[in-house]
Amino acid sequence: MHVQGIGIGVLAFLLYTGNLIISLTFPARPIGIGNPFLIYAVIGVAAFLFVKYLVRETKGESLEEIEEDLRNRAVVKDESETV
Repeated sequence: MHVQGIGIGVLAFLLYTGNLIISLTFPARPIGIGNPFLIYAVIGVAAFLFVKYLVRETKGESLEEIEEDLRNRAVVKDESETV
């Protein structure tokens, strides 16, 4: 359950950061409105590709199983870096 607490904190930070970026880049006037939306579209496509190819499927797994798997991967990665 430790992963859940960290995940909620990271998600809240990313949500507020994303809202800030959108608020600062959204045009106040309708002139030149296309550029920010083009940037938003590129970010959306990049996010889609990231999730499709780099985030593993966790359907049917409990939070404890996911946390254990992530810990095992971290241990294996740390061991391979020290060799």
